[in-house]
Amino acid sequence: MVLEVWTRLSTLNTTLLEELPVILLSPPVGHSWLPPGHGRLRQLLVAHMTLRRAAECLQNHFGLPVAALLTYTMCAAMSTAYQILLEMLERSWHSQLRICTLTSSIVYFAYTWIKLSTMALACSAMKDTDAATGVILLKASVSRGRRCPDLGDFLRWITYGPPLCFSAAGFCTVDRSLLLSVLTIIITYLVILGQLTPAE
Repeated sequence: MVLEVWTRLSTLNTTLLEELPVILLSPPVGHSWLPPGHGRLRQLLVAHMTLRRAAECLQNHFGLPVAALLTYTMCAAMSTAYQILLEMLERSWHSQLRICTLTSSIVYFAYTWIKLSTMALACSAMKDTDAATGVILLKASVSRGRRCPDLGDFLRWITYGPPLCFSAAGFCTVDRSLLLSVLTIIITYLVILGQLTPAE
C-alpha cells in the first residue's frame, strides 16, 4: 500500500513538471511565465492532500503491525546471525551437515533482511517523493513572471502541512536510517555474544 501512495505521488510530481515547465528550462529574457490553466494546480493540491490523508490512514491502521513485524524481523535476524556464528565456531563446521545448516541459516537471514529492507526503502521512497514535490513548487515560486494564487496555496500546504513519514507505532521512523540502526544492533549483539561464547 505504501508503494501505491509512492506511485501516485510520483505521478503527481510528473504532472507538476508538465504544468510548470519553467523548472526544466529557463525562460528567455523578456518572456513571462503563463500560469497553468485555471484550477489545474488546485486539482493537484487536492490530490496531494488526499494522498497525505491516505498515508495517515496507513499509519493509523498499520503502525502497530509494522512495529510487530519490525520486532519479529530484528529478533529473527539476530538469532539467525548468532546461529551462523555458532556454526562457524564449531570445529566440524566444514562437514556436509554443518554446511547445509549454515546455508539454510544464511538464506533465512537474507530473507529477513530483504523483508526489512523492502519495508524501509518503500517508506523512504514515499517520503523522498513527497519532499521532491516541495522542491518543484519552490523552484516554480521563485521563477520570474506572473504569480499564480494556486501555486502559492500549494507551496504553503507543502511548507506548513504535516510532514509525510511512516513510523512503527511511534517507536521509530521507518526509512533508510532504520537499516543502519538494525545492522548496528545486530553487529553489537554478535560481538558481545561472540566474546561470551567459548569456541568448541
